[in-house]
Amino acid sequence: MSAFARSFNSLNGWQKIPSGLIIQWAHINVPICMSATTPATATGYFPIAFPTTCIFVMPCLRGITAAPSKTPFLSAHFNNNTTFTVASGYSASNLSVSVFSLGY
Repeated sequence: MSAFARSFNSLNGWQKIPSGLIIQWAHINVPICMSATTPATATGYFPIAFPTTCIFVMPCLRGITAAPSKTPFLSAHFNNNTTFTVASGYSASNLSVSVFSLGY
């Protein structure tokens, strides 16, 4: 079982499986969106750098009930092997976001 390297934390962590695939999760706060045409963004760091590349990043709302009339839309992308950016058009409050990612 030592082939399953890992670091667990309540908000940020990672797991590397024997094939080399790395699963990571992180927490980030995205500010309130103040524009009807430009989303608010926040850039975060993966808990560890992906040695080769990130395959995808998936954002999820964390611990709130968003008002549907305020467009609780989220998107995310990876910038490089160490950082990701989350964008939101939510205009009611800041958002607490969990980000899940895969890479190798």
